[in-house]
Amino acid sequence: SNVFCFDHKNFSKSLFEDRIFSQLVGEFNDTQICRYCSFDAIFSTIDYLTFRLNGIVGMNDKTEINYVDTYIENVEKPLSSLHHNTVSAINRRYITCCSQIKNKDDLTLWRLYGEDAKGSCLIFKVNHDKVTDKVLLRKVKYAGMNGNLPELDFIKQVVKLVEQKYGFNFMFKKLGVWKHFFKPYEYSIEEEVRLLIIDSENSPSKTGWVKTNSHSILNPYIEFELNNPDFPLELIEIILGPKCPEQDINKMQLEEMIRRKNSFINLDISKSTDISNLKVELSEINHYR
Repeated sequence: SNVFCFDHKNFSKSLFEDRIFSQLVGEFNDTQICRYCSFDAIFSTIDYLTFRLNGIVGMNDKTEINYVDTYIENVEKPLSSLHHNTVSAINRRYITCCSQIKNKDDLTLWRLYGEDAKGSCLIFKVNHDKVTDKVLLRKVKYAGMNGNLPELDFIKQVVKLVEQKYGFNFMFKKLGVWKHFFKPYEYSIEEEVRLLIIDSENSPSKTGWVKTNSHSILNPYIEFELNNPDFPLELIEIILGPKCPEQDINKMQLEEMIRRKNSFINLDISKSTDISNLKVELSEINHYR
C-alpha cells in the first residue's frame, strides 16, 4: 500500500513504538482498581470461577473502536469497510473496563455501570509483575473540553511532517493497539483503567461468542481462571450495591457460596484459583434505595 512504518517482527514493550505510546499514555502503578458490574455477573464469576473479558467491537460506545482513526485522519471508516484480516485482528483484542480505586462505592458509577446500584463493585489487587507484552493495563487518556487530545495531535503531526519532508506516507503500526486507551472528553467522569489483552490464534484460553445486551452485536469473549496466579488482577473484595436485592441475605449467601467454592478448590488439584481471602461487603451509601 506504499506506506512506510517501523519494522516490528513481534509485539514487545521494548520496541520503539511501544515506548513512544507508553510515554504518551503514561505508566500505571496503582496497586488496586475497581470495576462495577451486575449482580448476575458476579454470581457467574464465583459460580464458574472464571474472569471474562469481552471483545472491543461490542462495547457500549460503538464509536470508540474508530475514534482515534477518525481523530487522526479526519475521515470515519466504518468497520464493515475493513479488510477481513483487520477485522480478525480487532476481534482478538479483549478488554475489561475498571476505574481508579478512589471511585469505589461511588453513586454515579453505581447508577451508570452497577445495574442502577443493584449490582456489585469488585475490588482487584493489581499484580504488575504479571503484565506482559500482550497484556496492557493503563489509565485511559481523555480529550479536553474542546475535544483536543495533545497526545494524538503529536502522532498526527509526525505523520504530517514525514509526508511534507520526505514525500511518503507513514503510519504507526502499534496505533491499532494503543488507540484503545484514548477516549472523548464526555467519558472522563469514568476515570477508566483498562485491561487490554491481545489473544493469539493458538492461545489455550477459553473463547466463545455472545450477543450483547446493549446493541445485540455478536461479540467474542475470552475467559481466564479467577485469581489465577499468572493473571494480573486478583479479586479481593465484592461490594454489594445500595439497591442490591435482599442485600443482607445475599451478602450472607455469597459468603457461604465462597466458602463452599473454597472447599471445592482445595479438593481439585487442577485448580490454580484462590478465593480464600475474598471478602464481601455492603455499600456504605444509604440514601439511594
